[in-house]
Amino acid sequence: MIFVTVGTQLPFDRLIAAMDDYAAQSGEEVIAQVGGGGGSWAHLDSRAMLAPSEFVQLFSRARVVVAHAGVGSILSA
Repeated sequence: MIFVTVGTQLPFDRLIAAMDDYAAQSGEEVIAQVGGGGGSWAHLDSRAMLAPSEFVQLFSRARVVVAHAGVGSILSA
């Protein structure tokens, strides 16, 4: 599973769209925490916000984490 996180401050729809394309081509499960992004993503599981415990669980389970390099993501890595 790939976990994508863009934080909670600003959306990053270009990144989420690229990961949606990847999920469509690879068939790999992609879960994305998208913040305030308003897109519609057909091939990934998008969630606006995550509880801290769910964030940790997904981060730990992921084969790969894709992040925009926010402080929380860096500290979690």
